[in-house]
Amino acid sequence: MSARFVHKQLDRAVEDIGSVDAVGNATYVIGNLGYHRATEAISGVRYPKAVRDYDAVELVGRKQLDRNWALTASYVWSRLYGNYSGLSESDENGRTEPNIGGTFDAPLALFGGDGRPLYGRLATDRPHQVKAQFIYTAPFGINVGVFQSLASGLPVSRFAVLSPGISPVFYAGRGSDGRTPALSQTDVSVQYVLALGGSKRLTFGLNVLNLFNQAEGVSRYSLENDQGVQVVIPEADYYAGRSNVRAAFDEQQLARDPRFLQYEFFQEPIRARVSVRFSF
Repeated sequence: MSARFVHKQLDRAVEDIGSVDAVGNATYVIGNLGYHRATEAISGVRYPKAVRDYDAVELVGRKQLDRNWALTASYVWSRLYGNYSGLSESDENGRTEPNIGGTFDAPLALFGGDGRPLYGRLATDRPHQVKAQFIYTAPFGINVGVFQSLASGLPVSRFAVLSPGISPVFYAGRGSDGRTPALSQTDVSVQYVLALGGSKRLTFGLNVLNLFNQAEGVSRYSLENDQGVQVVIPEADYYAGRSNVRAAFDEQQLARDPRFLQYEFFQEPIRARVSVRFSF
């Protein structure tokens, strides 16, 4: 049995930091978020520092291979909190352009509808994760492995594009619309080793991922605006906490994207791989 505590934090990050004028023109500096020139956006508004804190408690139990079987099981409680999704840009569905993400491209993206700097559970936060791996070796040459995982769903955070806008605004806060369903999956591996004499071996293998073909939704489409639509909100009102973005959609008769809060991605379907290996 073992237990450990993990803490990771982001001290500084290099990003492009932008501000947008009244007609939508953007200007940028490259720097450490929340330091020096990277604190400047528009008059009266200062960028907050980038925050990405990870804390976790992990409990693990292991039964070593003995009497033909072994078992490893673990439970992790964790919290991923802050305002910066990291170089993989989980706020943008894993955009693969590090250090030029959209979050700090406009100051509006860093504030909630109450006018305060916005922090919360980040997009890949899974508070509870349970994993178990069982291995059995039969005396007649068959080895079986079963891997089972169960994890909390991911936060669902609606966002809108405000005018003049180039970045998503989480006006209702992070995790505003709950979480996706809990995610579970069972994977199986079977091997049969046939001895051919001497050191020669013929190994037949079968790996099956998502054995029960579970198809849970793993992501929801979170952009509220329909294509080409922007919500007109005076910036001063937004920073002062006097705006109501949700009501503005109806007041301005703006169309919402028909995909809004619908499932966007699902678990990969069942997959199987057969292999044959000859060793000597």
